[in-house]
Amino acid sequence: MTTATFDARPPRTPAVPLSERIKDPAVLLLPAAGFLAFIYLMPLIDLGRISVSGPTWSVYFERVFSVPLYWESLLRTMQISFTVACLCLMLGYPTALLIHRSRGVVQVLIATAIVLPYFIAILIRTYAWMVLLGRNGPINKLMTALGVFAEPAQLLFNRGSVLLGMTAVLLPLMVLSIYASVARLDQSLARAALAAGAGPIAVFWRVLFPLTLPGVGAGFLLVFVTALGFFITPTLLGGPGDQMFAMHITQQADFATSEGFLQSLAVVLLVITLAVVGIAGRFLGFEFIWGGGKLSDSAEKPTAVAARRASEGRRSPAGAIADTIGWPLLRLAGHLPASFGTWTVRLMGGLVVAGLILPIVVVMIISFSSATYLTFPPPSFSLRWHEKFFSDSNWMSAFWNSLVIASMSACIAVTLGASAAMGIVRSRIKGKSAIMLLLVALVCSMLYEVFM
Repeated sequence: MTTATFDARPPRTPAVPLSERIKDPAVLLLPAAGFLAFIYLMPLIDLGRISVSGPTWSVYFERVFSVPLYWESLLRTMQISFTVACLCLMLGYPTALLIHRSRGVVQVLIATAIVLPYFIAILIRTYAWMVLLGRNGPINKLMTALGVFAEPAQLLFNRGSVLLGMTAVLLPLMVLSIYASVARLDQSLARAALAAGAGPIAVFWRVLFPLTLPGVGAGFLLVFVTALGFFITPTLLGGPGDQMFAMHITQQADFATSEGFLQSLAVVLLVITLAVVGIAGRFLGFEFIWGGGKLSDSAEKPTAVAARRASEGRRSPAGAIADTIGWPLLRLAGHLPASFGTWTVRLMGGLVVAGLILPIVVVMIISFSSATYLTFPPPSFSLRWHEKFFSDSNWMSAFWNSLVIASMSACIAVTLGASAAMGIVRSRIKGKSAIMLLLVALVCSMLYEVFM
């Protein structure tokens, strides 16, 4: 009689050959991951290590939250950032619709006006707003001539000028994010809603706006977290009560004895940024940040629940309020002519384009001024500043260095970004949302450096 021995262990998975591993699209992520780890993650780790290097690990953080100066500045920063994000949304949505509805050369010109401010340094644009809003600036002169002001008003160094300057700087982020969602809309949906008898306002509020929520959410989040790190614009346009949290970080950087406390300030701002992104991703889905549809998908669930409750004869309190107040307002707005919405988009979009282009025009005109100080309009015109720039070896050396560094940076960014994008899209690697969240966080940190 023979006995047979059975091995209960599962069969081993055959090893994947090295040649097959190299063909995996996930390998394309390695160059970008290595670069970002060396440039950003390692300094962030060192930043966190120094922030807890005091006598006790929490001593520096206790100082941040116990001193009213820093605590109040932190609350003020979040309030200003939220207000700026709301203003960008209110002005950016009509502008995105204006770009989408325009055609040909007009569309190209409007899109160029939105992108063009990024080619002008934020410091120069902020100085341009200082000239425009000054007591002897063109806005005060125009308002005085029209009889709106009896005398030149103080338009600078207050909360309004800070909100105006920050909104003008961050508005393109919102416009481009929303336009990405608007451009993907199926226009037959709006036509079907109009054919069913819905008015233009109802079509926008019940059809178009919900479908563009991913772009709205992405733009709002990017504007908010970027505004948290603003420094130059609030310092130049605001008063003592308008200074933001990033200003204290730059102030502490001037003192050699502030090591540890300086890093704790930066860590607090970083943690708040990551917390905002994390909360938004938790409830709305991280996919909406980079153009996914999770936000709109999540909006479908309440609709399904509402349909089930309607079939059962029950309504939620929110649904009852919406039916009681919302639908009568939509019916009332439905009596407005279709041209009302068209002209609203044109007027608000035109206002945004004018607000973005006006500082650039002012900078161009002032560059031909003969005066040695910033004033508008110039007392006379001259080419003295252009001649000084092109004849000064220091300025030309700095210009060519900037050009070379910008070209090399663009080539590196395009190469690493394209390979990483292909690796994320074509591979089956797990944790794609985490990878994209990390990339978004790094983009926000880079925007901090640009705007600070």
